[in-house]
Amino acid sequence: MTIDDQIKRILTFKENWDDEGGKVCDKELLDEAVTYIPKLQKMIEEKINLKINDPVIGLCHDGSIDLFWEGSNKFKLLANVKNNRVDYYWCVEQEGKGSIKDL
Repeated sequence: MTIDDQIKRILTFKENWDDEGGKVCDKELLDEAVTYIPKLQKMIEEKINLKINDPVIGLCHDGSIDLFWEGSNKFKLLANVKNNRVDYYWCVEQEGKGSIKDL
């Protein structure tokens, strides 16, 4: 699914989308989240010399946006965007164990 398709899908969500009070996000937050995609891709390429594809974009229960990358090379990156802030966590699995690294 393309980034545009994912955005369109998320924008169709209504309040309580998860039947547990899930909040919707506004278009501005979604647009902001999308601006982090190339920034995080560049950071990963520069830090660990790895090119990553576009992420899966998801709406969280609190209305924030998750950007999730999972590579065949046992690489994972999760970024959460909310209120002009991005928190990210990444992991490279080695010998069957995952480790979170500080970028």
